[in-house]
Amino acid sequence: SGSFRPHSVRIQFRCPLRVRLNMGGGRWCGWCSHPGERRIRRVCSLLFVLSALGYTFSTGPFRAPDEPSHVFRAYAISEGHFVAERRRSDLLGSSLPRNIPKLATILAGYPKDPPIQVRQGQMEVARQLPLKRGARTFVHFPGAAMHSPLAYLPAALAILCGRVLGLSPLLIFYLARCANAVVVAAALGWGLSRIWQRAPFLASVALFPMPLSQVGCVTADPVTLGVPFSWLAGTLYCSLAP
Repeated sequence: SGSFRPHSVRIQFRCPLRVRLNMGGGRWCGWCSHPGERRIRRVCSLLFVLSALGYTFSTGPFRAPDEPSHVFRAYAISEGHFVAERRRSDLLGSSLPRNIPKLATILAGYPKDPPIQVRQGQMEVARQLPLKRGARTFVHFPGAAMHSPLAYLPAALAILCGRVLGLSPLLIFYLARCANAVVVAAALGWGLSRIWQRAPFLASVALFPMPLSQVGCVTADPVTLGVPFSWLAGTLYCSLAP
């Protein structure tokens, strides 16, 4: 923290990312906002994260569209397999621990469509399922294999941490969901807090149940939704700021 004052111009350095210019008369210019507005942004980000986490735990495991395939893709990326492996002309996927697809079978009947309800007995079996990294099988996920690895970055990093800590497949799955919810929802909340007064309709779109439910699951949609929304919110904030 420091200050420099040539003549009537004073530059204050609040942090490496915030530089504000005082042109005299108490008028500030630059992109930094009032501390009160920054407090609102933090609160909005926190509320958005809590809302996304609510969907994370209220939505049944593997109940998001094609969530098993996205989980398999994120797990493969966490092991360094950024490009899916092709076996024969009709098989595209990766070699994964056998109990990862088994978890999806126990909780959602993979590869069939999942039922609406998860029974208590299924969760008990899933909790006792070990990872067993040595027992592996090739898993086919052609749709998710075509997505960029960057779309799975938060989930893949969370899965990597879960593997290092020796967590069970069920805990790794929910850790990946929480990583998506925290990282992407915080970005969405930050963008929402910057434009809610200037573009209320666009800000309200982020609060719809569909974006919130997608953010709280392991798919490619959270990052695909969060990055453009945050960029658009920053652009609108800069263009509409007085």
